[in-house]
Amino acid sequence: MKSKWMETKAFAAVVIMASLAANAALVAEYDMTDGDMLNDSTGNGNVLIEYDATNTAGDGGVSLNAEGYASFTGAGYLAINRADVLETGTFTVSYWWRSSNLFGQGNFQGPSFSTEAGNTQDFQFTTIGSGVSGNLEVRDTAQLIKSDTELYPDSVWYNMIIQSAGGGTFDIWISAEDGSLTQVGDDVAASNGGLVLEDFIFGANRAKNYFGTFDLANVKVYDDATVGAASLLAEGPMLVPPPPTPDPIAVYDFGDGDLLNDSSGNGYALTGPSGTTASVTTNDDEFSAHFDGLTGSSYLMADLSADNSRLDAFTVSFWWKTDALDQDTSTSLM
Repeated sequence: MKSKWMETKAFAAVVIMASLAANAALVAEYDMTDGDMLNDSTGNGNVLIEYDATNTAGDGGVSLNAEGYASFTGAGYLAINRADVLETGTFTVSYWWRSSNLFGQGNFQGPSFSTEAGNTQDFQFTTIGSGVSGNLEVRDTAQLIKSDTELYPDSVWYNMIIQSAGGGTFDIWISAEDGSLTQVGDDVAASNGGLVLEDFIFGANRAKNYFGTFDLANVKVYDDATVGAASLLAEGPMLVPPPPTPDPIAVYDFGDGDLLNDSSGNGYALTGPSGTTASVTTNDDEFSAHFDGLTGSSYLMADLSADNSRLDAFTVSFWWKTDALDQDTSTSLM
């Protein structure tokens, strides 16, 4: 592509930060920004266990991303290891999910939150099982309860909240990050007369024979239904923030009429061989340096090791454009 500015960066940095929320009603919390996607940060010991497609504890193809979310590849699921603490009809579950191919996976897949199959009060939240694309559903043993939402755009984080105050009814919210709180189910009645959070599964349907491909973040389980949905949405997926940008050690902006000056004030001026300043000129209109590539060996360099040190961790950023990418062999930008 000709005459188009492009940014090039080389960097080496990884930062992990932890952000934990505290609430007395929390039964389990998985924030995943602490470098451990299975840990229950409440201290209650309700760690998650990874299972493969044969329902055997082990590698289920679920991995922790450095940004603080779990990625499901459709090969397994995560489940809580102490179902007894969840045997309640009063609960709030909140989690964040996104998928790059939500409705291309098939039926009974997607951001699968499920309870154990075989119980008369089991349910699942997956892509619709009747062959209709563009909807998610809550499904219990006797009926389908379709959400009236449109097709969810790929790669957008959504907050899912399922809340029950007992009595066999529950509320559902599905809200996009930076969007408004959207309730898709109000006092939905479970056809079997009850709804119990008895088990806790992510990545599989209730029969554990269909596995979704999606990302999961900021999971919270409460043992009551008084948690405000708006406050849960306001939390966002709580990913690891990007590392702060440090002060540069050298800056060449070519905007002060001086081709070689380091405007950071650190004294790392550019240098070049004899004749370089004739073949490399400043463009005052664009605050850029122009290399004509014709006058012998022309280049600019900065000796950043003048103090006999080496930069083992670094970031280099520069913008460039050219009208002739098909130049001579070994022609280099940097």
